[in-house]
Amino acid sequence: MADPDRIQINEARIRAEFDELARIDSESFGEREMADRLKEKLAELGIQAKEDDTAEKIGGNAGNLFGTLKGGLPGTPILLSGHMDTVAPGIGKKPVFHEDGTITSDGTTVLGADDLTGVIAILEGIRAVQEAEIPHRDIEILFAAAEEPFTRGSSEFDFSQMKAKESYVLDVTGPVGTAILQAPTILSFEAAVKGRAAHAGFEPEKGIHAIQTAARAIAALKLGHVDEETTLNVGLISGGSVVNAVPELCTCRGEIRSYSHEKAMETLEDVRHVFETAVKEAGAELSFTHRLHVKAFHLEPDSPVAVHFAEACRTLGAEIRQHLRRQRRKHDDAARNPMRGAFLRYVRGSFRAGVCEGGGYCEWGEIDRGTDYAGARSEYRVKLKNVDIAERLYYFTKTII
Repeated sequence: MADPDRIQINEARIRAEFDELARIDSESFGEREMADRLKEKLAELGIQAKEDDTAEKIGGNAGNLFGTLKGGLPGTPILLSGHMDTVAPGIGKKPVFHEDGTITSDGTTVLGADDLTGVIAILEGIRAVQEAEIPHRDIEILFAAAEEPFTRGSSEFDFSQMKAKESYVLDVTGPVGTAILQAPTILSFEAAVKGRAAHAGFEPEKGIHAIQTAARAIAALKLGHVDEETTLNVGLISGGSVVNAVPELCTCRGEIRSYSHEKAMETLEDVRHVFETAVKEAGAELSFTHRLHVKAFHLEPDSPVAVHFAEACRTLGAEIRQHLRRQRRKHDDAARNPMRGAFLRYVRGSFRAGVCEGGGYCEWGEIDRGTDYAGARSEYRVKLKNVDIAERLYYFTKTII
């Protein structure tokens, strides 16, 4: 085996590439310019990426990019993945480079570290391996569109074209060696209650109060933690048109998350039943719909992808931190900074692992993101540390070879 210590990480190139890509507007469903530029960069590495038809299916302007870098070593390919889109506000991003190594936005937009740091780590890791002439297996690359809105882009990707059984998805931050072995089912629902309008001042008894009916249903639900694995929330309510009329319509929207897919679906049926009961008692009508965004996955620490991950960490001398993610409690400080660490995923028949960066955090450094619960974003920071850059990219190249 070739000596991986020959691998040299070009920090100046990383910074320049981050500056270039961060200035490209790529909010979800608007990744056209980013996709075109990444195609060019992949072609320079010898990867002819193909773009699928996801844009047409989700109403965006760019699809997922997928390509393969051929290697000279035998074995099943691995897949490296990141996503091209950023959250809003992400139009007109201007990275600011500080003397202490910190990169921030100018305060008017997000920085775009989620997920440009992941994308750039993949590009630089492959360049470093090629420049050191290190033999490697085939490497598959997937850059997804519209990941932020519940992985809309990758949900449309045809996974049958993948040959890899392991993938490293750079979309969560954390110390090297951290592995998240599970993630929850996420589904949303909408309950639309239709009552009967009437004048509230003269003949309210002739009406069926849609808001009151919906309120009775919500009051009967166990919101918050249903159990240790499951949460339920009703977060949006709209109804009525004027203050002097019994409202005819009321719409409630909510979300269920659970590390058990079965429990998530059971909770959904409980919610449906509660609304049906309240509507029947009031003599109203109900339209109840739901959408499954993400299905729960769970891996054991001794699964092949987790074992491979651990072996690479030991080669680096990195502490292995495998843990099962649980729902965050109200006062858990991590609730402000969700999805931290690396993760391993089993998707559509393939083991997929990831040392990841996300939520505005940088894969190879420290990030401080100013965000309050209302979602008002202030300043996004990423500090690139020489040792962290080398260590993380060494991890990827070690995994490749």
